[in-house]
Amino acid sequence: MKTKKSAKKKIRKKAIRKTRKPARQIAAGLKGCPGVSRFRLDQLEPADYNPRIIDNEAMEGLKNSLNKFGCVEPIVVNTRGRGNVIIGGNQRYKVLRSLGITECLCVTVNCSKAEEKLLNLTLNNPKVQGQFKDNLAAYIEELQKTLPEDLATLDMRIAQLLADIKNVHGEKGQIPRYDEEQIRPYKKTHILLSFEPGILINIYKHLEALVKEPGVEYEQCSN
Repeated sequence: MKTKKSAKKKIRKKAIRKTRKPARQIAAGLKGCPGVSRFRLDQLEPADYNPRIIDNEAMEGLKNSLNKFGCVEPIVVNTRGRGNVIIGGNQRYKVLRSLGITECLCVTVNCSKAEEKLLNLTLNNPKVQGQFKDNLAAYIEELQKTLPEDLATLDMRIAQLLADIKNVHGEKGQIPRYDEEQIRPYKKTHILLSFEPGILINIYKHLEALVKEPGVEYEQCSN
């Protein structure tokens, strides 16, 4: 014979179930929060206009990251109209398929073709993603000390990131080296040299040759 206690417990459980909603329903009901759904990868359509390209080394690093941590950044999909176009995560989609993964969790939006392209561009725009702090090199070096060498820090191109930071900022007392890809986005580069007046005599010939280069502007002051 069922007791009153067990009957009350069942009523309470039933009430709790009624108040629970799937994550995608909660997300859909919140302003500015997209939906979440699980898709088979063969249901998704890569964006043929995607502006982001990736070389083989970077693709291998992404593959190692997905192997280790999984797809922690969901693919973004537009579910309106012609069918599940990938707005964000086209490279992750390629890697997941190469790994034999058949389905994944996706963030879903419902937008026009123009809005879809704008969102795609925004997700790939480094100008809205911030930048690393100045102490990133020290942070990476400390992280590498705490992780065994056989972990995937090198495979995820973290070591390359560290090398690039040192290449751009330079070690103390060293002139950093630049390649064409690094300096191409900039219109002008300003280099400040500071030294005692007597040194000017020794380097004057080098400065004279430098200012003869096309496009170089020279300005000198003393204090």
